[in-house]
Amino acid sequence: MKELQFTSEQIEEYVDNPNFCPICASKDIRTVDTDWDTADAWRTVKCSDCKHSWVECFRLFTIDNLIK
Repeated sequence: MKELQFTSEQIEEYVDNPNFCPICASKDIRTVDTDWDTADAWRTVKCSDCKHSWVECFRLFTIDNLIK
C-alpha cells in the first residue's frame, strides 16, 4: 500500500468541511477506527467510492462547563 501526501489545499478544504472525501469529493465516507491517548485522538476514515483512507487528528485545546 502506497502512502500519498495531501496538498495543503486539500487539507485546508477538508478541515473546513470534513464531510467529503478529500480525494474524490464523495460524501460516502465513514469512520473505521478510533484511538486516543492523554491529549490527542485520531480516527481512520475511509471513502466507500474511491477506497482511499486517511487519518483525522484531534488535540484537546480547552475544557468547559464544570459541573458538580
